[in-house]
Amino acid sequence: MITALFDSIDTKDINAFANFLAEDVIFCFSNWPQIEGKANVENAVNAFLQSMAVIEHQVSDCWQPDDMVICRGFVTYTRHDHTKLTVPFANMLQVLDGKITDYQIFADLSAL
Repeated sequence: MITALFDSIDTKDINAFANFLAEDVIFCFSNWPQIEGKANVENAVNAFLQSMAVIEHQVSDCWQPDDMVICRGFVTYTRHDHTKLTVPFANMLQVLDGKITDYQIFADLSAL
């Protein structure tokens, strides 16, 4: 699931990304305000994906306690002016019936 999830983000395939989300998903990305609902998350993530030329995740560790998936690694953002920023990230996902119900991303995006 994690490999396919990050592939959907890195290829900017918003439809594939949205297929991982429950209808009532709660999403928090870095210091963004919390977003609720699949359609709202899909719109916000799509806008962010389009603001970057390229996004590349490298997942280094992943744990699956109970109904959670926790992973960490590095993400490289390539801006449209071709400058790059690489930062560490950690994600906590609550999964119920194969869908993400709570999606928390921890990364310092202040340099973006």
